Amino acid sequence: MIDNFEQNKILHLMTGKPVAIFGNGITGKVVKKFLDNKGIKSICYDESPEIGQRKAFTENTADDHNLVIYSPGFLDNHSWRKTAKSVGLKSISELDLASIFFKGKIIAVTGTNGKSSLTLFLNHALNIAGIKSVAAGNVGIPMINFCNEDDTRNLTAVCEVSSFQAESLKYLNPNAVLWTNFEDDHLECHQTLKSYFQAKWNLVDRLNSNPLITTQSVLNNATNFKLEFPDNLETISTNDPITNNQICQSPLVKAPQKENLLIALKYWKKINLPMHFFIKAVQTFKIPKHRLNFVTDYKGIKFWNDSKATNFSAAIAAIKSFKHPLVWIGGGKSKEGNLEFFANEITKSIKSAFLIGETAKDLAEIIKSINKSIEIKILNNLPDAVLSAYGSAVTGDNVLLSPGFSSLDMFSSFGARGECFIKTIQNFKN
Repeated sequence: MIDNFEQNKILHLMTGKPVAIFGNGITGKVVKKFLDNKGIKSICYDESPEIGQRKAFTENTADDHNLVIYSPGFLDNHSWRKTAKSVGLKSISELDLASIFFKGKIIAVTGTNGKSSLTLFLNHALNIAGIKSVAAGNVGIPMINFCNEDDTRNLTAVCEVSSFQAESLKYLNPNAVLWTNFEDDHLECHQTLKSYFQAKWNLVDRLNSNPLITTQSVLNNATNFKLEFPDNLETISTNDPITNNQICQSPLVKAPQKENLLIALKYWKKINLPMHFFIKAVQTFKIPKHRLNFVTDYKGIKFWNDSKATNFSAAIAAIKSFKHPLVWIGGGKSKEGNLEFFANEITKSIKSAFLIGETAKDLAEIIKSINKSIEIKILNNLPDAVLSAYGSAVTGDNVLLSPGFSSLDMFSSFGARGECFIKTIQNFKN
């Protein structure tokens, strides 16, 4: 939430000329609806425009606007954002726009892995405790969607914030920051590990109160990059014991969910909410789809869907959570990072690799150079990889889809990739 002076400045820019909206995806549509509800004119720019929209944003079209609101996919180096900056046009993100109008509490959740699960769990727990809460942001529902309510003062938003959203924030001042972890990711966009870290660090700089909770991997990188956390920092370790027997019975206490559970528990105690509500939340929460979900046991072979593992650390954590060597399905669109390190880590825990996507060939060569005994096959698509993996597996094996890479070379999202995996298994079972 920002002060009235800043809010009035943005509101002034919304008058006179239509607001330019960059992107007509989920975020762009919700922004347009919000502006329409307030009687504010807008024009949407999208590379695949619908009727009434524009395809290109140029210096000439910039003259038609006083303000740009951009979706998360429009990074700082996007040509349209560069054009807006070059002509001195004010540009803010959807999340900053929401921060101007949202009057309730905002809990910002970030991290390389686990942020969606933590966001959804904490939202679930708060509602059980009688606190009106919504899950927002990168988890799938833009924050601005909840600003249409008449009064948001008694509403809490648990907001997942990606590095792309965090790095450009100007107005969001969260009431809490929960930072799950930090590993190599998105280097194809951020270029360096330091710039990726600093993008998320912007949330720490913008925090306006306690609590601030994070983990050792974040602390280590802050030290490496010579950044100092404020005194209100609290930390958790995955080695921290969970002594409550009712919580210990939940699958959330196992890797990779334990880190999320410990952060949520630390936050819960920090804000002094009754523990019985937290226990009920643990007992009733369902792990989101495509996050190391058990699919089925078919003829003694277990299938696991971890399509959400779009980076090395997530895939490594999933692979190492199994006791016996895996039949692994991986590969996809590169996000840069150290491929040799990734291969070295996973070859300790897999007995075969069925690879897809643009990274398959390079990954196959590295795995072969490390351990020639690992069966390796490169497939044209995911269904072929699933069928080959099933044909290679024997009774007692686990077949795991945990790609370690983006899905965007072959699918529209990690969710679409996961659904393809599930459907393929269903088809050969039938």
